[in-house]
Amino acid sequence: MEIKQESRNLKAQKESLPQALRTFVHRLESTERIDPAELCRILNESTITAEELSDWADFNHPTSDSYGRRMVYKGKDFEVMVMSWCPGDFSTIHDHGYTQWGAVRIYGPAEHATFRFEDGRLETLARWQVEPGDVIGVGHGLIHQMGNPTHDTFFLSLHTYGTSEQVEDVTGDARLFDLQHKELLRVDGGVFFALPEKEVTRTGDVVNADHPTWFRHMVELTDRVQRIEDAGIKHDQSSAEELYAITFDKGQLPELKEYVEGIIDDKGHQNHSMRWNILNRELERGAELQRRMEGEDRGADHFHHYAEMYDALIGRPCLDGFMAKYLFFVSERFPLDFGDSDIISLGVGTGLIEEFMMRMLDVSYDRIYGMDISEAMVDVARKRVRADVGDVLELDPSIRRWDIAYSGLNVFHYLD
Repeated sequence: MEIKQESRNLKAQKESLPQALRTFVHRLESTERIDPAELCRILNESTITAEELSDWADFNHPTSDSYGRRMVYKGKDFEVMVMSWCPGDFSTIHDHGYTQWGAVRIYGPAEHATFRFEDGRLETLARWQVEPGDVIGVGHGLIHQMGNPTHDTFFLSLHTYGTSEQVEDVTGDARLFDLQHKELLRVDGGVFFALPEKEVTRTGDVVNADHPTWFRHMVELTDRVQRIEDAGIKHDQSSAEELYAITFDKGQLPELKEYVEGIIDDKGHQNHSMRWNILNRELERGAELQRRMEGEDRGADHFHHYAEMYDALIGRPCLDGFMAKYLFFVSERFPLDFGDSDIISLGVGTGLIEEFMMRMLDVSYDRIYGMDISEAMVDVARKRVRADVGDVLELDPSIRRWDIAYSGLNVFHYLD
């Protein structure tokens, strides 16, 4: 009798769904063997729209929740859920517990990251911007993080998780990586930041992380706790002010420097593009948090405070390692007279390279001019050269023309 009642309940659940969702659920129930690749294929072939998921939207979820989470359909061996992402919402780093196969369709400009956990150490494998409509497969070993990096966009995502065995909670016993306390937590609910102790079923092994991974976790944790406190919600975690102090303590610089030295060769060239890009991305996200915590307006500048350490971490090693050689090579190999040229520097940064041009290539102070989109960088550059805040994509050649246009590090990969 219980089995028949359960079957009737599932049928009633399914009949209440919109047509595209009902078709999707029917395919899952009628497919004999499902793995992440097969589920991704089924999702890509489905016609489920964000509008059809709107009944399960939860953009008014409590600030203490890192995102909205609602069940759409709970089958015998799989679950279909809708997640709601407000601006700034991020899950913590996690896996999916009992889940053996799954997939996520994302209906907005999400950010997604994947991680490797070996021998008690966690490191970021990749972090990228997801295109709306993308489908991401979920295997049993996947450790990831997802969030909404925008300031003004709300979107949904459709999550399907399944297992080969019938369990009460398909995503139960998930591992949550608490990098503040360097431990694994086991949870049966949402993978949220700053979870109260009562929502943690048990703690696990010690976990360490490389510096960019630890830093990004602390940034997102600080941001969430600050939002919780701004909403007047009590919590039993460290305060946002305490977390902020830990995250940006100068005592962290040796670990940051060690990480940088591990991804450059003996000539000062970065030799691991993926890790280099991850580091820059995490530092930029940290700079954005600093602006928010210090009450500054959000804007285009992603380098506040970062500019203060830029020369020591990136500018000086690159100048000494290869940029000086490049400039000498160009001046000797090609018929360019730097000393008798009007030069514009596109993305002047802190003006370190341009100062080198004046000192070593006889460039006149009056004939070199820099521009950068970062006001913080330009503030530093102006101590060395003439520079203004501006967008290189909006240059008007009718106003002024230049003999030489120079662009060094960290400019073109920011352009679409």
